[in-house]
Amino acid sequence: SLMMGTDVLVIDPENEYESLTRAVGGSYFKISLSSETHINPFEIPMVPQDEDPADVLKSHIINLAGLLKLMLGKITPEEEGLLDRAVTETYASRDIVPGKDFSNVQAPLMEDLETVLQNLEGGKGLAERLYRFTKGTYASFINQPTNINIKNRMVVFSIRDLEEELRPIAMYII
Repeated sequence: SLMMGTDVLVIDPENEYESLTRAVGGSYFKISLSSETHINPFEIPMVPQDEDPADVLKSHIINLAGLLKLMLGKITPEEEGLLDRAVTETYASRDIVPGKDFSNVQAPLMEDLETVLQNLEGGKGLAERLYRFTKGTYASFINQPTNINIKNRMVVFSIRDLEEELRPIAMYII
């Protein structure tokens, strides 16, 4: 595929692609609780020139809502509405709103969402459920700024050393 000009993205559960990635000059990132590699799920994807930034933001918020449902488990329709509002307010706290240029704004972190939820009526329970991802045992995994560059023809994410419970979350983020 690389020889034919196709960009390749691999989620590697057993480190089987490490040698190949190094051989072709690809980027290889290990994802685990102790790794130095971080992907902030609040990071907004690059906006293509032919797309409206507001549409990209809205689409990203929808994807982020799916991730939060995966992280939090079963949520009620009321909690789903509260999460939608909280995510929008979390972005607004960093001046990331439709109609503004947010291309150079630093994205919020999961702990910023937790703070917004703590201050919303009915949000304390959801904030408590997020705690393990913000300050608890999983904080190093998901509550950090993105520090990787995926501009490469072959990008591989190794999840072998990641706890089984976190693998679906990592795959969703990737």
